[in-house]
Amino acid sequence: MAQKTLRVTSASGDERVVSVADTTTVKEMARQCRGDGVQDRQATLVRGVTVLEPRMTVKEAGLEDGEEVSVVWSDPFVELASWAGEELDGSLYVQIPAEVTRIEDEAFSNCAALLKIVFHDAVTSIGRGAFSGCSALREVEIPNSVIRIEGQAFANCSSLTQVSIPCSVASIGDGAFAGCSSLREVEIPSSVTGIGRGAFHSCSSLAQVEIPHSLRSLAAETFYGCSSLTHVKIPNLVTVIGQRAFANCSSLTQVDIPSSLRSIEAFAFENCTSLTQVAIPDSVINIGDRAFANCGLRQVSIPDLVASWLQPQTAAR
Repeated sequence: MAQKTLRVTSASGDERVVSVADTTTVKEMARQCRGDGVQDRQATLVRGVTVLEPRMTVKEAGLEDGEEVSVVWSDPFVELASWAGEELDGSLYVQIPAEVTRIEDEAFSNCAALLKIVFHDAVTSIGRGAFSGCSALREVEIPNSVIRIEGQAFANCSSLTQVSIPCSVASIGDGAFAGCSSLREVEIPSSVTGIGRGAFHSCSSLAQVEIPHSLRSLAAETFYGCSSLTHVKIPNLVTVIGQRAFANCSSLTQVDIPSSLRSIEAFAFENCTSLTQVAIPDSVINIGDRAFANCGLRQVSIPDLVASWLQPQTAAR
């Protein structure tokens, strides 16, 4: 297939030569023209005063060999370490400066215009409430350098549908993703040894979660109100399911409880109305008050030790 050579002038004034075929789309060509290392910017190609549509091919755009085109960034992309709180028109794309190693507490809190954030590999921690309330933020790719996601870091990012947590992360703080009502799926890597209270509280669209085998306990309210969650497999080393850890998970139909578990705390599965059966292993020595209250349970397997304790307690009531 015959190739054409186009001369492309970047937004910064640099010129480069790009080799394309007639079937190459304008969008694909724009990708070749990104020279600033940022892969998430939206680029527009212009020939003279004519804006070329992204889906056009080189042939459809009438581009000839040796022709000149220009790149114009079509998004309000800026390099920022934090947001000053000023009102912004349109969507905001942010690149964190290369020298930043920690995103400060509440750095972009309640920045409703923030649509995309790009991190450099120097960032090791994301501070408390750093992106909380960024209601337009749709997806986040956290770099492999990050070790800590602190409390409330992405809380109430109501448009966030996807988050990639790398295997470098060791801890996820209290309420880190609480209220992310559009978050559908999250995979927590085995590097994570601690997940804080209410980390995924009220993630009502979360239908699938993979809990890592590195955890020893599930904190209180970890998945409280995750009303789309249908199946949970508790990892083999977990010994405690905290208070209200899965309360109000109204779509939950299956819970796999390991033989390592020792305690199911109070209200742990309260209001799991779709949960019809549960098998509690012999390792469990404590079931807290109302742990399965208002569930749809029709079949329960309870260890002898717990059953012998429950019988006089029930009779006393």
